[in-house]
Amino acid sequence: MDSVKNFEGTFEQPESGHSINDIISGLNDLGLLTLTSCSGIELDNVENEDPWIPFVTMDVETPIAFYHLFTIADMAGWNAKYGMHGLGVELRLSESNEDEIRIRWDLLLDSAKMVIERIQILGKGRTL
Repeated sequence: MDSVKNFEGTFEQPESGHSINDIISGLNDLGLLTLTSCSGIELDNVENEDPWIPFVTMDVETPIAFYHLFTIADMAGWNAKYGMHGLGVELRLSESNEDEIRIRWDLLLDSAKMVIERIQILGKGRTL
């Protein structure tokens, strides 16, 4: 099994299942350090009768997550909130549609890239 290391554990990916490993790795590479996540995709949750809600929680000590997560979530159609797992985003859909879930995961990463790129552009012209 492949896995992605989060700060508090490991996300196990079934060999035949779809995964958000690339999304989680991409968020971490951008500086949005992830703690826990669930894809919400049935093949990634074979041990559960009902898949969990798609979510990812972030390290609140990370300034990018603390200051910009709500903007990133809003751009991608996710709900940002401080919940039982900490500061994070979750995807609430009226019905479980795995194609929509996959699209929204991609949008989350794309939105994060746009925000981080904008921060870097704005920061280049500044001096202390």
